[in-house]
Amino acid sequence: MNSIIPFTYESFQIRVILDANGNPWWVAKDVCEALGIQNPTQAVSRLDDDERAMSDIGLKGEVNIINEPGLYNFILRSDKPEAKQFKRWIVHDVLPAIRKTGSYSIPGAQAPDYLAQLRRQRMQINEECALIKAQRRLERTAKD
Repeated sequence: MNSIIPFTYESFQIRVILDANGNPWWVAKDVCEALGIQNPTQAVSRLDDDERAMSDIGLKGEVNIINEPGLYNFILRSDKPEAKQFKRWIVHDVLPAIRKTGSYSIPGAQAPDYLAQLRRQRMQINEECALIKAQRRLERTAKD
């Protein structure tokens, strides 16, 4: 988990990291700021072990990250006004639609597949890195 994808929710910058399987993990501090939660470490400690992790994001060092179920738990547990609009959408629109139809979609809209785009970009970067490493190995071998 090392490529950071920044998203903006209202005026908040929320960083997302994709794991090796392409699953998104949100930086807990960013989500907490957007939800008006003061103590991210305490908030994360309330999640189940499989909903939270630590990740090294470079200059900032290790940070708490949460997966999709952890994100929903954050939002659904929060009594903050900042979470109310999202919570209402989940419980009034998304969950009933899934129960009734087996899926949730916006009528007439086709959502862009951002994760597929990100996976393709990550694969391209990995291929480029492998080529660079191979080229460096050849250069070192040629020097010897």
